[in-house]
Amino acid sequence: MNSTQIAAVASGVISLIQTGQEIYRAAADAMDSIEKQAALAGKDKKTWVLDYVKNEILKGQGWDKWATILSEFIDKIKSMYNTVKDLIKK
Repeated sequence: MNSTQIAAVASGVISLIQTGQEIYRAAADAMDSIEKQAALAGKDKKTWVLDYVKNEILKGQGWDKWATILSEFIDKIKSMYNTVKDLIKK
């Protein structure tokens, strides 16, 4: 494996993390929101956050934005997978 291949994989990982930040940030904002509600604990809070993010995406509010982010995520993950798969064959 040469450094160009390592750099390509590293670049893909770094780019993927940057692309996904908006989704992670939305989840973190939801976590802050639910944290104020003492009625829910641990697992119930996590379920609420996951449902909130899912509903935000599915109800179409800003879907074009989310669709673009998710599309880029899928493309980059697949590209990284193919790169690693090709490296293993060598």
